[in-house]
Amino acid sequence: MATGGSPTRRITFETPGSEEQTERDARVRARSLVKRKELERKEDIERQTRKEENDRQERQAERDRQDKKDELDRQERRDERDRQERKEKEQAERDRQEKKDELDRQERERQAERDRQDKQAERDHQLELARLQAEKGTLTQASAPTFVADRTRLPTFDDDKDELDDFLRRFERIASDQKWEEATWASRLSTCLKGRALQLYNALDDEEARDYQALKKALLQRFNLTAEAYRRRLRNSKRLSGELSHQFVARLNLYLRRWVEMAEKNWTVDDLADLIVMEQLMSSLRPEVVTFVQEHQPKTTQEAADWIRVHEDAQAISGKSSGSRPGKSGNSGSSGPKDGKDDQGHKGTSSRTDIQCFYCNKRGHVKKDCHKRQADQKGVHFVGSEEFRDVTSSCTIPQLCVPCSRKHFQPHCNVYVNGVKGEGLRDTGADMIVVRASLVPAMAYTGDSIRVRMAEASHAYDLNTAVIKVVTPLFTGTIVAVVMDDPPCDLLIGNRVQFVDGVTREVPVYYVSRRHFSAHAGTGGARGQT
Repeated sequence: MATGGSPTRRITFETPGSEEQTERDARVRARSLVKRKELERKEDIERQTRKEENDRQERQAERDRQDKKDELDRQERRDERDRQERKEKEQAERDRQEKKDELDRQERERQAERDRQDKQAERDHQLELARLQAEKGTLTQASAPTFVADRTRLPTFDDDKDELDDFLRRFERIASDQKWEEATWASRLSTCLKGRALQLYNALDDEEARDYQALKKALLQRFNLTAEAYRRRLRNSKRLSGELSHQFVARLNLYLRRWVEMAEKNWTVDDLADLIVMEQLMSSLRPEVVTFVQEHQPKTTQEAADWIRVHEDAQAISGKSSGSRPGKSGNSGSSGPKDGKDDQGHKGTSSRTDIQCFYCNKRGHVKKDCHKRQADQKGVHFVGSEEFRDVTSSCTIPQLCVPCSRKHFQPHCNVYVNGVKGEGLRDTGADMIVVRASLVPAMAYTGDSIRVRMAEASHAYDLNTAVIKVVTPLFTGTIVAVVMDDPPCDLLIGNRVQFVDGVTREVPVYYVSRRHFSAHAGTGGARGQT
């Protein structure tokens, strides 16, 4: 201890144990410092992680807000577009309705005008009938059916465009729907006629002109819609493109009804059976026999059989076979002894001077051995529809140039008729083109007919015409041809071809090039090609 106010100095004595304690304390402090720094580092990492997560969430929220805003904008644009489309549709619908109303108004005005014209035409027609009947002194109260004009618009028959059968069926439906008395049908129908149909009506007597069934039959016959025509339509009908099955059946039923009506048959088993047997009978005969029988217009098969027998008896003197076609059942066999022998095989006593040729009417030979017939060119010749005349001399043969005169004549060729391959025959004795009926569809018939006479025949008969498409070595195009049931080939090519546009050309004899054919054909444009 210090004395006398002197500072006291503490003297510390360090021992080895004190240094160890100091080192331990230093290590503890160092570890504490490391832990504190590690903890601070973790806290910094956590703070950074939380900050990044918050930033990510904020960005996601911002994107969600932007997407929602974009979706709202798109929805608004869609709604606006839908509103615009609805507005345009409503405007278009209003425009269509206004246009429809305007068309309806115009149609009503036209209908009113047509009704007025129809009423005036009907009134004029009745006045004309009354005037004609008054001139004949036959005007009485019951001389003709009268009817009150109504506002029903009747169709007008145009023989250049309309099918007579379809027109009559339409007229009858209108008459039935309007419940008109059938006694007025003929007068009403007459107001719908023009052209050839009106000429026929004016040519009828008063009684026929007032009878609808008589007028209908006369019209059908005038346009060559006979029982035979309807029979061919029924047998050759094919289902048209786009035609429904029940429509095709209805068309077939119509052809059958018209066939029965025009054949003057009833809907009885006996009459229908007779009609079918008549068809089969005619199909088994040769063309010349069919023509002979049809000229006598048999009503039953028994009458037809009688006329066939008459023809066989007339042919018996020449030793010809019966009228049946070869290879078919029916009236087959010989109508008389062959080779001058009787049924017992003995020689007959008649000489060849007793037989007569039915072609040149000379005795001593038969038709098949006739030199005159062999010298004459076979062909089909046409006569005018107004009167019978021989046109053999008017059938000119195309003149040949020098190159053609050195060619060999080839009558047979391959042709295409309406896309169907067939056999063609160039006949320099024929005047026009003849096509087989089986190659002509029902809708191709023109409704016109032409009087035809075979070169070896002494009579003429009417045949239908049709529009067909042909491809031949001589010409190609759409032409008007005569239709025959059994011609010698599918397409008989005569000296003249009439194209559908009315141009008529002479047909060359030999197969020539297009340039060569143009020299023969003359004028005619490009409507027909070879």
